[in-house]
Amino acid sequence: MLHNSLRPDSFSHFLAPVIMLGQRLNLRLGLVEDAQWYECHSNARKVEAIAENLIQDWSLAKRLVESYGGKFVGLLEPVGYFSRTRLDYVKLPPYEQAQYAAVYAAIRAKIAGKEGFYDLTSVLDIDEAIYLDCCHVPRKGNRYVVEKLAEIVAPLGFKR
Repeated sequence: MLHNSLRPDSFSHFLAPVIMLGQRLNLRLGLVEDAQWYECHSNARKVEAIAENLIQDWSLAKRLVESYGGKFVGLLEPVGYFSRTRLDYVKLPPYEQAQYAAVYAAIRAKIAGKEGFYDLTSVLDIDEAIYLDCCHVPRKGNRYVVEKLAEIVAPLGFKR
């Protein structure tokens, strides 16, 4: 949501959560237009930075987990914007859809073929009303995700 890309060594980086809270309050109070803060659909550098940061975080977590003998599984979560399920009852702001489309495309490209990284964006493509909003689901939705996760981790030696 922040307009500029904040380097981890900048002072603003540490204030980002406070800045984002202020932005969210402004949105809720109607002091600014919702779409004003969203620019991923038109800022390829920002999209690349977001996707690369996620991959770096996952890679670091993978190395850490594996250094202790564990097995890492990175999951790209499902979101309503890409789901082939009933969404007629959920308000999905179109400006957010453009952001998800831009960022998810970059993440998908980066995880394609990488061991330990899985795209679960289609796991909730079912003929049911399953989303509460763009990305939250009730218990039943979580069950579908867990079933897919169990399928992914079974070959890794995990048991149900």
